Amino acid sequence: MRNSVQLIPVYVPFEQSQSASDIVQAYRSAAQEASCKVRGILFCNPHNPHGHICPTEAIDGLLQYCQEADLHFISDEIYALSTFGDRDELSVRCKGVYNSPETEFTSILSRNLDALCVERSRVHVLYSISKDFGCSGIRLGCLVSQANKALRMSQAILNNAKLCNAATVMISPMLSNIPEMEKIVDLNIKRLAQAAQIAIQFAEFHQLEYYKPVAGLYIWLRLSTECATFDDEEALVQRCSQLGVFVGSGADYAEPQPGWFRLTFAIPEDKLLQGLRRIEEAVGFKVIFTTDLSVQSWATVCANWWRGIRG
Repeated sequence: MRNSVQLIPVYVPFEQSQSASDIVQAYRSAAQEASCKVRGILFCNPHNPHGHICPTEAIDGLLQYCQEADLHFISDEIYALSTFGDRDELSVRCKGVYNSPETEFTSILSRNLDALCVERSRVHVLYSISKDFGCSGIRLGCLVSQANKALRMSQAILNNAKLCNAATVMISPMLSNIPEMEKIVDLNIKRLAQAAQIAIQFAEFHQLEYYKPVAGLYIWLRLSTECATFDDEEALVQRCSQLGVFVGSGADYAEPQPGWFRLTFAIPEDKLLQGLRRIEEAVGFKVIFTTDLSVQSWATVCANWWRGIRG
């Protein structure tokens, strides 16, 4: 990172992610075992890449732990408006399917820090329009911090970094029109839910382990059990890349088990299906997935494609 910050990954196994106390203990253990002095917790909720939402009890526990250990709590809420989970579906338990412990997002800004006996000066929130509004190329975000004069003074230096005119012209009208912005958010949630369902059907069709997404733009799944090492995992990333598809490898997210990948589903359906077919080719699946769950061999697909080319 630009400020030479050393990141210490915190791995929370799925079994522990369902318990608020276990989540807090995972962060506590990581801080105690770190080889450097820990200054704070950088917490992404909704989670990237799992697409899960942290329960409120765990958030409160982490806030209180930060108070106890004299740490800052930095909440990255960049996917806050991209939640689409159905609470009723959490009761459905299937082998290899990892459900989110929560479907409703809770912002740190909604917590009563005084009641939790947590100093406001150590709690900070990051947000950006890049994910919720599909503007990844536009660098426009904000930091919400309270009762921290030293941080406020240091942030004043950033006044020299101006936003580009294009970003200002594009975003200002949207942020000024609340009804229109709400329509955009609602439409985004609807389309994300539809795309996520396709990704879920793909995982279930090929009997893959996966984290069922309830928020965000991704599905976290184990594409291949044949990836015995992270070198094998990287080889699969390269095969996908050669076919024009980018997938995030588990190694990039400190996943201890090879074979896990982050797949982005927040694209038009036709491109999503095309990308899934290319992934199937890269992995070596013998049958391909379609939205109607019909089974086709690659020979059939190639034959149909060739007929279309020849007219």
